[in-house]
Amino acid sequence: SGDEWYFWCRRTGRGDLDSARKLMQSYLQAGWIATTLDGQLKLLTYHLLENNPKAALESARKAVELAGKDLLGNANTEYEQLHLAFIARELKQKDIEDAALKEIRRVSEEFRTKHPHFSATNVAICDILEGKTPSDDVLATIDQYIEKQPKEVRCNCEYFIGRAFDLAGDKDKAENYWKRCVTRGPFDRYNATLAGKYLCDRHKTSR
Repeated sequence: SGDEWYFWCRRTGRGDLDSARKLMQSYLQAGWIATTLDGQLKLLTYHLLENNPKAALESARKAVELAGKDLLGNANTEYEQLHLAFIARELKQKDIEDAALKEIRRVSEEFRTKHPHFSATNVAICDILEGKTPSDDVLATIDQYIEKQPKEVRCNCEYFIGRAFDLAGDKDKAENYWKRCVTRGPFDRYNATLAGKYLCDRHKTSR
C-alpha cells in the first residue's frame, strides 16, 4: 500500500527508500489525509521520519484539534498531546510543550481513580521531560502495568517513555524502551515505526 512500504523502510533501515518515499508522497495527497485524525497522525509520523519537526508540529496541533472533536470533549487526547509535547521540546518551543504537559497532567488526574496505572504512566512521562526522573521502583511498576495491556497500548507506552528519556538525555533508557517496542510490535503502529527510525539513525540496520 501507499504507506506500508515507506514505513517498513524507515522502521528497519532497509529497502528502496527513495522509491517508497515517492509512493508515500503521492499517497499523502488523498483528501482524507488533511481532514481526519488518522490522516494527521500519519502526516505527523511522516514528517518526523523525514526529520521535519516544524511540519510535524502543525500536524500534531491539527491532530489534537481533531481528536477533541472526535471525542466530543468526553475523553482524553493524551496520545496527541504527548506527540505535541515531544515535537515542541525538539523545536525548543517551551510554551507549547508546557501547555501540552499541563493538559496531560490535568486529564491524568481526572482518570487517576478509575485508571491509576494509566495515569501514573502519563505522569511519569511528564516528569521525565521536566527533569524529575522516576525511581527504579516506579518504572518497574509501570513496566508491569504495560505488560498487562493490549499490545497496541504496550507499544505506544514503550515508544512514549523511550522518547521522553531520549529528549531528557538518557539514551540508554530510551534505547531499552524502543527496542522492546520495535521488536515485539505490533509493527503497523506509527510509534513502532518511529522507535525503529530512531534506532536506525544510531545503529543502521543492526538496530
